[in-house]
Amino acid sequence: MLPIRKQHEPSVLADFRKRISNAAPVAPYDAFVDLEGDDDNGKPLDLLSLSLLKEQHFYCAYCGIRIEGVRNPKGTRFMKVEHFVPQNKTVQNDLNYANLLACCRGNDRPGSKGPNHCDSSKGNALLRHIRNPATIGERDREIVYRVKMNSSEVIVGLSVENESKELELTGGNYLNLNHETLKHRRFTEFVNQIQKKLGKEEGVWNPKRVKQLREDLVSSQNSPKLQFKDFILWYLDDWLRRYG
Repeated sequence: MLPIRKQHEPSVLADFRKRISNAAPVAPYDAFVDLEGDDDNGKPLDLLSLSLLKEQHFYCAYCGIRIEGVRNPKGTRFMKVEHFVPQNKTVQNDLNYANLLACCRGNDRPGSKGPNHCDSSKGNALLRHIRNPATIGERDREIVYRVKMNSSEVIVGLSVENESKELELTGGNYLNLNHETLKHRRFTEFVNQIQKKLGKEEGVWNPKRVKQLREDLVSSQNSPKLQFKDFILWYLDDWLRRYG
């Protein structure tokens, strides 16, 4: 996962945190969600969501897919606000901006069937082997990938194999980043962002071209075409380590 450089929290969150206490009849975050906005500024939850999206360059904090915005034109939310450390009904945790991340909805959409991923799969679980991307200075080097050409998919895991379950397993309480959709969408980005630009025979790639491609991808934070950036950069770095 790529690091998230947290910016200044929106004033609607800071102001609300000053006004509410742990003794409030409604859990702190639930009370914030229920706040009504005004015509000029909009709903506080949406302002918070947009702030999170902007600092994450509109990518999901966990899987890295593109999130188009806070809501679609019909008002349905594109995203969820995730508490990395689960909510515990305290102001210090539930309204702590450093603990909040923007995540995709996973497979949590009307009419969708099958397992979820990201926050929609994790729920209120506490991750023990995955670090909060908002607290790391560089990408989490424990996270590695494996490209499977025969099945056109890219698998994610941890370098310590027996700890990979938080990334992989389904059934709730895990991120399930090897959801069928994610595995194949990662491979599509591998083809589009790497193979189409460098060629399919990676043994003959030019190291200078690989380094330039990496630099271009690092600088293209807001490109709507770029998804799964953590994987793409990992793959290029791994190739440079082996061949460059």
